[in-house]
Amino acid sequence: MDKKINITDTQDRNLPFSVPENYFDTLEKEILSQTVETNKPIPLWQKVRPIMYAAAMIAIIMLAATFIVKQTNVDVPQNTTNLITTNSQSVEDSIFNQTILDEFTEEQLVEYIIASAY
Repeated sequence: MDKKINITDTQDRNLPFSVPENYFDTLEKEILSQTVETNKPIPLWQKVRPIMYAAAMIAIIMLAATFIVKQTNVDVPQNTTNLITTNSQSVEDSIFNQTILDEFTEEQLVEYIIASAY
C-alpha cells in the first residue's frame, strides 16, 4: 500500500483501448458527409405558407375589429334626456296606476274622478 505510482511513467502502463490507424484523418470527412445538407429544392408551398398564415391572421383581426366597431357605433338621438325622462315617467305612471287599481275599487275611482272634475 505504500507503493507510489508515477503517472508519467509509461513503462508499465497498459492502455485498454486502441484507436484504428488513420482514424482522425478520415473522421472529419465522414462527419461532414453525414451532416452537410444537400441542395434540395424547397417546394413553393413551404415558401408561401408563412405569408399566407400572416395574411389570414391580419384578415381575421380586421374582420373582428370591423364587427366590434359596428356593434359599438350606435347612433344616439339628440333628445336622449327627453326619452329617458319620458320612459321613466311612463314607468312610474304605470306602477302608480297599477298600485291604485290594486287598492281601490272601480266605483271608488269613478267617484274620485267625478269629484275632482268640478
